[in-house]
Amino acid sequence: MRNIFILAVLLIALGSHFADAESIALVVKNSTRLDSTHESRIFNTLADMGYNVTTIDRLSSPDYAKFDLIVVAGRPLDVYSYQLLDSFAGSLPVRSRPTLAIDTIYPKIWGWTSQGISNQKSSNVQKLYIADNSTGIAAGYSIGQRVDAHVISKPIMGLDRAATTFSPVAYGDATSRLFTLATAEANTGYSNGNVTLARNTFFGVPYPVYWSDDTLNLFRKAVKWTMGVLDTDGDALIDRLDNCPLISNPEQEDSDGDNIGNACDACPNDSSNDADGDGICGNIDNCPSDSNPGQADTDGDGLGDLCDATDDRVDLAIASLVFSSTGYECEQMTVNMTARNKGAKDAGSYRVNITVNGQFAKSFDYNESFGANSTRNISLVLSSPETCMGSTSSKAFVVALVSPVADINQSDNVYRFTVNLASQRAMDVDNDGILEKARNANGNMADGYEDYSDENNNTAATRIDGDSDGKADFLIDIGNNGIFEKYWDPDGIFLADVFSISGYHIFDSNNNSRPDKVYYNGQLSGLREIVRDINNDGTNDTVFDINSNSIMDSNDRAWLSNTLLTLPDITVPSIATDPASVTPSAAFKLMPTIRNNGQMAAFNFTVDMLFDGASIGNRTISLSGGQEQRLEFDAGQRAQGQHTATAIGDKTGRIEESDEANNNATITFSISPAQQEQTVSTASSGTASGSSGGGSSGAPSIRVRKLELFVPNKIEMFRGETASFKASAKNTGTVSLYRISINSSGINREWISISPGEIAAAFEGQAKEFNVTVKVPPNDTAKEYEIAFSLEANGERMDTEKTRLIVKERLEKRAKMAIEDISIGELYAGGNSTINISIRNEGEADGAIEVGIEAEDGLRPGRPKENMTIRKNESIVSIFPLSADMNAKGKKKLNITFTFAGETQKVEKEIEIQAQKSFDMTGMLSGMIDSNKAAIALVIAFSIAGLAAYSFWSRRQKLPPWHAAIRKYGR
Repeated sequence: MRNIFILAVLLIALGSHFADAESIALVVKNSTRLDSTHESRIFNTLADMGYNVTTIDRLSSPDYAKFDLIVVAGRPLDVYSYQLLDSFAGSLPVRSRPTLAIDTIYPKIWGWTSQGISNQKSSNVQKLYIADNSTGIAAGYSIGQRVDAHVISKPIMGLDRAATTFSPVAYGDATSRLFTLATAEANTGYSNGNVTLARNTFFGVPYPVYWSDDTLNLFRKAVKWTMGVLDTDGDALIDRLDNCPLISNPEQEDSDGDNIGNACDACPNDSSNDADGDGICGNIDNCPSDSNPGQADTDGDGLGDLCDATDDRVDLAIASLVFSSTGYECEQMTVNMTARNKGAKDAGSYRVNITVNGQFAKSFDYNESFGANSTRNISLVLSSPETCMGSTSSKAFVVALVSPVADINQSDNVYRFTVNLASQRAMDVDNDGILEKARNANGNMADGYEDYSDENNNTAATRIDGDSDGKADFLIDIGNNGIFEKYWDPDGIFLADVFSISGYHIFDSNNNSRPDKVYYNGQLSGLREIVRDINNDGTNDTVFDINSNSIMDSNDRAWLSNTLLTLPDITVPSIATDPASVTPSAAFKLMPTIRNNGQMAAFNFTVDMLFDGASIGNRTISLSGGQEQRLEFDAGQRAQGQHTATAIGDKTGRIEESDEANNNATITFSISPAQQEQTVSTASSGTASGSSGGGSSGAPSIRVRKLELFVPNKIEMFRGETASFKASAKNTGTVSLYRISINSSGINREWISISPGEIAAAFEGQAKEFNVTVKVPPNDTAKEYEIAFSLEANGERMDTEKTRLIVKERLEKRAKMAIEDISIGELYAGGNSTINISIRNEGEADGAIEVGIEAEDGLRPGRPKENMTIRKNESIVSIFPLSADMNAKGKKKLNITFTFAGETQKVEKEIEIQAQKSFDMTGMLSGMIDSNKAAIALVIAFSIAGLAAYSFWSRRQKLPPWHAAIRKYGR
C-alpha cells in the first residue's frame, strides 16, 4: 500500500507538471534570430528543462493566457539603445501572469520599482550575497554566502531596497542595499499602488552567456518558483502543495492533522503545537496547559509539580538493625535490617549503601518492588576489605536505605553503629581465593601488623619496612622460589607488583604507581633515577639505575607510560649486496639491516656505510622497540678483488644504549668477473654546423632578420591553480631587432599575463626571456586548450609557436596494487623452499597491503601473513619460507590472499611435492678416478661453466626489468 501511495503521489505531481507548467513565452528582441550574448542560453536552458518555449517579439500577437510563464530576456544599461527591447514590453501582462524578468527599463514601467534600475560594474567578477534560502530558489546555500555572478567581469543590476516592495533572495552588494534577485508573491502591492495577481521575479544578472554554475542554478529554480512548480525538497510534490516544502516527505504524513507534515512538525502528535509555549509538545507535556519547561515531577506520578495537587512519593525508613561478627577486622560480618516503605507509592527498586569510618564500603542493589505501606527483612554480608577500612580497630558503620525516586523524609533512612574489633588486615595476595592475613599480634600499632599468615601455606613473606614509616610491610614470594612477586603494605591497605630483574626486586612503596625502592641480597635502598634524553626524542626520559652502578647497562630499565622497558640497543644483524654476485662491470648496492633489540624506541640516529674503510654515505633513521629496517647504499662500480663493507649504527652516539659494543658489523666479499659477458657497441651520429664568411673583398654581405620563439610544448595544471614558465625569444639573425613582444590567443585573455610587456632590443645572438603566467578559474571546465604565442619585433610578426594547455580535475591520490608474479621453488618431501610474491604499487600514493598464506596438510608456511607498506611506483618481492613434511607427496594447494583497502583477492596455486632424491657420489667419484684424468678435468670444467651459466640465466629470469626499485621482504 505504501508503494502504491507513493506512485499515486508521483503520478499526480507529474501530471500536474505537464498539465500546468509546460509553456513559456520568451520575450526577445528578434524572434527569428536570437542574440548569442543575451538570449540563446536562456532559450536553451528552458528547453533543456523540458518546457515548450515560444519566442515573442514586437511583431508577435500572442495570447499570454495560454502561457504558464513569461520570461523577459532584456538588457542591462551598458548596451546600445538599438539593442534594448522594444516598447511593447511595457504592456506585458506581468500583474496577471507569472513573470521572470531580466531587464533595465521595464521593471520601473511595470511598477516593480519607483526609482529605476542600478547598474553595478567592477574590474573583478561580481558577487551575489544570499539573503534568503526559505523560498527554495536559494535552497542549498547558506545565508550570507557569496557566489560568483559571472565567470568573467560583467555588470549586474539591482532594485534599490527603498524603492521596491519585492523581497530579496540575493543582494548585489555587501551593504544589502541592492536586490539583484528579488521576488513578489501574488497579492503583493507594487510601488505604483497596483497589486500583482501572480508571482513576479526580478533576475538582475544579465549576460547569460557568461553565467556561473551558481547563477544558472538560481535561474532554473527561480523559473520553477515563479511558475509555482518548484519542488525544493525533491519529493515530487511542488512546494505550494507540499506540507513540508523544505524536507522530502512523499507520503505527506500528518499525524495530528494540523497541515504541517510530520517531517517538519516540531510536535507531530500535538495539533495545538505546544499550546503553553514551554518547548514541550502537548502530547508529552506533564502540564500541557501550564508552562513548565523543566517538567519537574517530584513524586513521579506523571503530573508536573506545577499542576499536581498531591504528593505520591515513597518514604523508606530503617525500623531496626542488628549485626554479628567474629570480633576481628577483615573478617565476615552480617547485618540484619528491618525496613519499611511508609509512603503512598511503590519503590520499583532500592539500594542499601554502607560506609565504614567515613569511607564508602559496599552497595547492595535490590531490583524488586518495595510496596507502599509494606515491611522488608534484609540480610547483608560484609567481608574483607570492607571490614578492614580505617586506621583504627574501632569501626563506625553507617547503613543508608536509598530509593531511586524522591523520598519524602530521608532522616529515617540512615542507621549508625560502632564496633570495636581486634586489629587485623586481610588480602588475597596470591589470588587463590583464600585471604592472607597480617595481625597486630603484640597489641602495639607503632610497628603495624607484624605477624603474617597464609592459611594454605601457598606463599612466603619477608618482612621489611618498605615505605620507611616504622611499620611492617611484606615482600610476598608467591611461588616459594626465592623471587618476590608482590609488595603488601597492610596499614596502607595496598598491594603492588614487584619487578624482578637479575636478582634485583623493585617496587612501588608509597602507592603512587611509580617504583621507588629496590631490594637486593637482603638490603633495601631507594631506587636511583637518571633523568635525561636517552633515546634522542627531544624530551627527558626516566631510567632506573637498578644496580646503582651509574652506567647504562642491560639491568637498567626506562619508565615510560607506567611500564618498564629495556633500553635501546642498536645492532647490525646482516649486510647484503644487490645483486648477490658482484662483477667489476656493474654497479651494485650495499644493504645493511639495522635493528633495535631494546623495547624503548630510538630516534634520529645516523647509520654510516663504509666500503673498504671509506664512507659511501649515511642515513638518519628512527626505530621503535624490536623494529628493524633494511637500508640501501649505492656502491657504484668497484675493482675486482676482495673487499670489506662495514655498517655502523649510531656512530655519533646520540642514543644511550644497554650495549654500546654491538653497533657495527663487517662483511668480506669478492668482486670477480662473470663467466660470460656481452659486449654491446653503440654507434653515435651527430650533425655539424658552421658558417661561411664573405668571398672576395668586393662580394656583397647578406643580412638576415630572424627572431625565434621557444615555449613549452605542453602545460598541465589543475582548475583554480596557477602555472608559470619562461618564453624565450632568440635573435638568430645578423641584425639587431627592437620593440620585441609576445601575444597570445586561444584562451580567455584574462587568464594569461606576460611580462615584461615589451623588450627594447635583442642584438645578434642574444636571447631574451618573458615570464608567462596562466591562471585558470576554479569553475572552468576541465579540458584541453591550444594557445598560440606570436612573437613580434619592429612591428612585424617574426615567429609563432603553439602550446597545449591541459586543465585537469584534481583527483585524490590513491595507491593501486598489482600482483606481478607468484613463483614457488621446487619442494621435496621433508625439504624447504620459498614462495616469492612480487607486488607493485601503480598508484599515486603509498599504500599498505596484507599478504596471507594458507596451505593444505603436509605443507607448512614459515608465517601465516605479512603486512607491508609499498611506496608509489615501487615493487616489493615478499618471500615466504615453505617446507614439506617427510611423508608429504603429490599435489598440494596453496591459497594466497591479498587484502588492500578493505578488499580481499584470493589466488590459488598448486605445487607438486617431489619424492626425496639420493645420489651415490662414491661410485661416481670412483668411476671418474679410474678414467682418464684429462676427461675428468674436461667434465669438471664443463660442469662449472654450465652451473655458472644457469645461475646467470635464472637470476636474469627471476628479476623483472624494474628490479633496481624492488625491496625484498622476508627472512
